[in-house]
Amino acid sequence: MFKELQRILTTWRTSLMGSEVAKLEALSTDETLRSFVKTIHIEDDCEKNDPWNTLEPFRFPNIWPRNKAGSVLSDQIGVASLRSMLKEGKLRPLTIVVRDYRISPLNSFTCPSTSRNMNYGFGGELTAPDLKPAPALAKDVLDGIALNVLSITMRQVKLPKRSEVLLPVSEPCVTEVTVKMSLDHDGCVAFSSLRSAELLVIPFWLDQVCYRAPNLEILKIKHSNISGSLPAGGPQFTNLQQLDLSYCKFNGGDLLDLTMASKRSLSSVSLHMTTMTDDSTWQDLLSTMGHELSGLESFTLRILKGGGELITFYGFDEQSVPEDCRSGLYLLQKGPPEIRRLDQISYKGPHAARILETVSRYATPWKV
Repeated sequence: MFKELQRILTTWRTSLMGSEVAKLEALSTDETLRSFVKTIHIEDDCEKNDPWNTLEPFRFPNIWPRNKAGSVLSDQIGVASLRSMLKEGKLRPLTIVVRDYRISPLNSFTCPSTSRNMNYGFGGELTAPDLKPAPALAKDVLDGIALNVLSITMRQVKLPKRSEVLLPVSEPCVTEVTVKMSLDHDGCVAFSSLRSAELLVIPFWLDQVCYRAPNLEILKIKHSNISGSLPAGGPQFTNLQQLDLSYCKFNGGDLLDLTMASKRSLSSVSLHMTTMTDDSTWQDLLSTMGHELSGLESFTLRILKGGGELITFYGFDEQSVPEDCRSGLYLLQKGPPEIRRLDQISYKGPHAARILETVSRYATPWKV
């Protein structure tokens, strides 16, 4: 019997709405049952209601209230109750997942007879992916609670359309935040054990990582404007090993702060669709990184921008590096033959810092 209960309770799913709050509170008062809960998965009923996933849409009532910007109104659901349970140690999960599932407004027109009486609180037209609500709700759940966090992962999730759904429907915007923790809280300072962080959009989480995660080893930031967002004096971590920035905007000084704080330990740097927003130049920035990052083992540069212009590396090719370094070099060219440009330069090998310094000399705005 206990094995079956353990299987059922290992992952506890809740919308933190209505009777589900009372069920969670009742669970938290039973020492045996609550010990079985290893993962708390927080999500409303949007996925169950989406015509993208089901032949019987818009039947479940627990839909999160939102403001006009689309953010979940956490004070109107059971976030405060969950925080109390976590603070008091009544629930001690190893993982907390917050999933924000946004149904495309177009899908409500697919089944108007069943959806017209349902208030889905889209928070305005969802005309583009909105990645903020899940990180913001995770902040409301976890901020200020002394949990021993080991990793934070924020990702946009792509869900396949169910094969039996034949209606002309649009895909949802789904974002997940997964926080993994240790049960050893004794004497811990929040994020002091954090080793890996993959962050999206909102500055709160970057602040926490920079100020309070001295042992961070992996940092990935996507879809964020971090210009001027870093703490004065740079981040507190000094042993970063991997830095990935994708679809980000930043000042040159921000990137140098992130890299130079760990210049002896940083072994991998990836910059993809990154834009510099100040007067710094990619030539200077990449040159400094190549000169200072003595432990660099690999780097990837793909579609960089600065000063409102695309950065190319015109003239750089395999012949630009010593012959014994060429085996680790990867170049991706794009465009018609008459205006070919380098979209990506990657290198993996013992001479990564030296190659990056060489590449920096070719980093110039692309002129057609």
